[in-house]
Amino acid sequence: TEEHADLFGKRLIRIDDTPIEEAWRRITTTIGADNEMEYAYTVPFELIRPELLHALGIAASADRAVFHFEGGTSRTFLPLTKKRWLDLDWRTANRLFKGEAPPSTRPEVLFATPLVLEHLRQRKYYWFTRLEDETTLFLQYNACWDQKDRPAFAEIAGKLFGEMDEGTVERLIIDLRHNTGGEPKIAEPLIEGLAQRSEFTEEGRLFVLVGRRTFSAALTNAAQLRSRAGARIVGEPPRGKPNSPSEGRDIELKRTKTWFTVSTQLVERDPALADAEFLPVEVEATLSFDQFRRAQDPVLDAALAADLFR
Repeated sequence: TEEHADLFGKRLIRIDDTPIEEAWRRITTTIGADNEMEYAYTVPFELIRPELLHALGIAASADRAVFHFEGGTSRTFLPLTKKRWLDLDWRTANRLFKGEAPPSTRPEVLFATPLVLEHLRQRKYYWFTRLEDETTLFLQYNACWDQKDRPAFAEIAGKLFGEMDEGTVERLIIDLRHNTGGEPKIAEPLIEGLAQRSEFTEEGRLFVLVGRRTFSAALTNAAQLRSRAGARIVGEPPRGKPNSPSEGRDIELKRTKTWFTVSTQLVERDPALADAEFLPVEVEATLSFDQFRRAQDPVLDAALAADLFR
């Protein structure tokens, strides 16, 4: 919130008397994970749950916790009800929003860059555009669903292929970094269409951006684009094994009215990768806090800088 905006950029080193490294370790014991990237993604969300911090002995109380930051800054935080949380006026360190409240606290909005912001304001799941060099097409795919009141994804893919087939496109970049899943078959027209265009699959002109949020159906699509369409994977490894249990289904425990999700089948996204812990990343790139603050995108830049016609 605005009253705490001075904390942007300060490194958290301790919660009450617990060093942050130990707090991180204890929280990982409550998280099911395929690989270490699951912890990188999930632990920060859990660090703000007062009941969990208290239950794990990280904070002395569930009613308050003192967060200590590098440089001697400390701040006492009190729990918020869900309603209060939703009603608060939040800020982000991303300077693209000029200190004002972002239109949403969804991660894809908080991590927005000038390239994607206007599309996210319109709450689009998927869209494509030409980049400034006019020879690169950029496709954003944030949810594996056809979006209500918008063209189906297959229609968007068809328009994308129309531009590619004009012969003026040298590079296609597909961004799956903020896609946490849905129905993998939604992207089938895109994957099949790319697999049939050998000028992209065989010459290293197709790139897929992935990150710690890329999960479930989105991970399936990333693996398929790699194995069937020759895509080069750029970014940081996703938080799931290429071949792993998936297809979650919700189950209610009748006595306690508790809901949980269980994976119902093993999904082999790429049998050649067997029990590999990570989807292979060919061009590694990560985002620093300073780059986030400046609304920069080093992962997209890495794809643009990669040699074509490998």
